[in-house]
Amino acid sequence: MSKYGRKVAKAPSAEVAVANTVGAGGAFGAALVLALRSGLDYTRALAVANAVGADAVGDPSFHPDLVQLAITWSGPLLLPALHHDCYLPAGTAGGLP
Repeated sequence: MSKYGRKVAKAPSAEVAVANTVGAGGAFGAALVLALRSGLDYTRALAVANAVGADAVGDPSFHPDLVQLAITWSGPLLLPALHHDCYLPAGTAGGLP
C-alpha cells in the first residue's frame, strides 16, 4: 500500500479456492476504508482488507442468484438478458422465457 508514492504497508494475501470474483474489489475496498476509519494502522488495515476480499471470492453464497435478482428488481425487463447459455446452465431458468 502506498501513500503519496511512498510504501506504507505490505500484507500477505490469503490463498483460497476461487468461487467467483464478482464483488471482490468492492469487498476489499469497503473493508480497507472501514479498517482505516476505525483507527487501524496501515499494515493491519491492509491485512483485514485482504482477508475480506479473499473471503468474498471463496464463498459461493456471497454472490446472488442472478435470476432471482432479475425477478425481484427488474421483473421481465432483465430476464431475457440473463437467459443466455453463458449465464444460466441448461434447465435452470425455472420455466422463464
